[in-house]
Amino acid sequence: MTFIAYVVVAGLMLDLQNRFSPEKLSIQASSALAYWIFELVDYITLYVANIKTSLKTLDLLAFAGYKFVTIVACLLTSTILHGLGYYIALTCCSLSLGFFLLRTLKTKVLLVSATIGLYRRSRGGGGQAFLSFLLSKHLYFSEAGTFEIKNLQITD
Repeated sequence: MTFIAYVVVAGLMLDLQNRFSPEKLSIQASSALAYWIFELVDYITLYVANIKTSLKTLDLLAFAGYKFVTIVACLLTSTILHGLGYYIALTCCSLSLGFFLLRTLKTKVLLVSATIGLYRRSRGGGGQAFLSFLLSKHLYFSEAGTFEIKNLQITD
């Protein structure tokens, strides 16, 4: 769901900046999907390393998709507060996402493998913040007045 919201907001941001084209939107969607799959490889190592956990496949998919919530919040904040608002929102959302992932995954990974699991998750939280920046850095409004609202003509 958040992936679809990201693609819609990316299309909106491109349109507001008069840079929209179907090709650019498909590039956004495919690059986001590629980053998502790349991040899932990090979570799949739990199974490869035989770390005992109560996480299911859909849990891992959801944890990897939480970065899209951060991206959507940052991009929508940049429409009002522009560049500075984007970076403030990115910092706050990334820190809260990292804290959430660390606390949530700490309870899911058993104590037997806690040191390995916490190391992998803390790296994963930082990875989500980095991927959030990579996927949104070219979409936000960097300064005030970078877009103009298109004239709408209403006819009776």
